[in-house]
Amino acid sequence: MARRALALLASFALCVLAALLVALTLHRAELPYDEAGRFFDARAAVVYGEDAVPVFATMAALAVVAAAAAVLATLRLWRRKPR
Repeated sequence: MARRALALLASFALCVLAALLVALTLHRAELPYDEAGRFFDARAAVVYGEDAVPVFATMAALAVVAAAAAVLATLRLWRRKPR
């Protein structure tokens, strides 16, 4: 029973991580970058670089794959008869 609960918790955490990384990637991709690939956020006094978007997209894709694998493993674990 503890393995099932732990697998469910891990799957949920990976799904949340994947959703957050996808949202971050989409948000950063929509920023109005200048010709040099920079965006200055005056409220936070931070300069964002456009070259970070592919890195975030790669992390999001890996998180989605890991979340899918965790969900499939959790479903497989839950379908087995308990010992």
